[in-house]
Amino acid sequence: MYNSSPPQLRTLKKKDVGLPNVDDATERQKRDGMCWKNEDELYNDGGAFKITCRDDRGGCCYHYSR
Repeated sequence: MYNSSPPQLRTLKKKDVGLPNVDDATERQKRDGMCWKNEDELYNDGGAFKITCRDDRGGCCYHYSR
């Protein structure tokens, strides 16, 4: 298992990770804060979060921000 703590993840902007503008968001995305009004809004308000993904073999890869 690969485990890392890249702090640069905390500077990701909602727009840069592919979240929609509030004008194009669903009601659920709006409710959950998974859209942006201003282009400089940080994902998860710049707080810590975890990204989980799988490789082609089904193995898990975790990335944590702090």
